[in-house]
Amino acid sequence: MEEINKLNNKLKNYENAIEIERAGGDITTSRAFFDLQNENKDLLVKMKNTEAENNSQKDEIARLKDEIAKLKASELDLKKQNENQMSINKYLYSLFIHIYIRI
Repeated sequence: MEEINKLNNKLKNYENAIEIERAGGDITTSRAFFDLQNENKDLLVKMKNTEAENNSQKDEIARLKDEIAKLKASELDLKKQNENQMSINKYLYSLFIHIYIRI
């Protein structure tokens, strides 16, 4: 109900502003003009906050992409280490078999 009253008051203010303009008066002195200015200020603040939030999210996305790239590089390094270790293990196993056969 309160929201409806606010909207009705706003409508009356706009109607009064239209009447002032039709009569050749200065619309910038009307309540509707001040309401619109305040709404514009509020929207600008919201827009700047949204822009700041978007920039923050972009920074976070960039950080996460960098982290993913590091993890992929680390994964490749670990795979290479694993391959090297498997080669060493195969060599040691064949060496062990060779020594065991001689004994």
